[in-house]
Amino acid sequence: ILSGFCFFNNVAVAAKHALDTERANRVCILDWDIHHGNGTQDLTFDDPDIFYISLHRLGSNPSTTFYPGTGKPEEVGYGTASGANLNIGWTSCGMGNVEYAAAFSELVLPLLSAYKPDLILISCGFDAVKDDHIGDCNLTPDMYYSMTRSVIKTVGLSVPVVVALEGGYNLDIIPLCMEAVALAMLDEPLDYRKKKKLPLRSAKSVGASSDLFNSLPTELNEKKTNITNNKINNRNERKQTHRRKETRMSILSRLEDGRRELSHLWLHNATNDKQRGYAKNSAIRCINQSMRAIRDAAMWKDSTAVNFSTDIPEQTYETPFSIKTRSRRGQDPLFDTNDTNKRSKLLAV
Repeated sequence: ILSGFCFFNNVAVAAKHALDTERANRVCILDWDIHHGNGTQDLTFDDPDIFYISLHRLGSNPSTTFYPGTGKPEEVGYGTASGANLNIGWTSCGMGNVEYAAAFSELVLPLLSAYKPDLILISCGFDAVKDDHIGDCNLTPDMYYSMTRSVIKTVGLSVPVVVALEGGYNLDIIPLCMEAVALAMLDEPLDYRKKKKLPLRSAKSVGASSDLFNSLPTELNEKKTNITNNKINNRNERKQTHRRKETRMSILSRLEDGRRELSHLWLHNATNDKQRGYAKNSAIRCINQSMRAIRDAAMWKDSTAVNFSTDIPEQTYETPFSIKTRSRRGQDPLFDTNDTNKRSKLLAV
């Protein structure tokens, strides 16, 4: 392994240890850090009991690469593990909530459901968030909430989910993303602070201060210390109710439940582009490329659990002029001129 950001690959070591100690028979590592986990891939590439899924940047455009430059779609695993490695590598920057929702709904969640892991390990980097100093993508903190919820709902509450913090280079945004993931794992609403009437603090004001809780109002500290036998009991009862429901739910039902978490951005069963959601065509092409590579791998080639028979259609955006943008005189700007050159320039936009 020639490059990386850590001395020990915590997630890969944890996956191997879980298998060696027979605490899990199949492990899925979901890596949404913006950099490809080349070390994780190298350590799991020939292991059919570890399914590595990575969403990362390959480049800023087709002619440039993004560090470390690995994680191509055709790298699907080796030998008996062919199909246990999925790379969704974005070939351009600026990918946002809709693009990630499309990747999850069309590819990540169905494979996760079909693989049936006993343990999920999330390599939880936050460098794909908007305004990160390196990632140059456009995810929002609430999208990390939706992705986490979609994973939990797809695999069910009986499957442990472990989140390992990784990349992220904007200290003002990382705490907001981590809070969103923590709330998703606790099955709490995203507007938890508002509902509980807790003080809203910016990440900048919180910083990394060790006396954070000492600075909160006294009454809030009292509430925090007295909380929560009732709350924990209620949460446990809620989980037991969910588990009873899950025993009656089919795998397909759980998958649809997971997709529903993202349906406000991307609708899998939509009949047209307008209903489905507007993702960048460059992202659709990346997802389709990964889909074609994985469906030809040995693990999934004859599988009936996942249906990847057709590509996702690319988006057919309306031009601004088909929406009838009006000029001041109330006429369509495209035809509000007799100048042929001007009209051709407008059409080329």
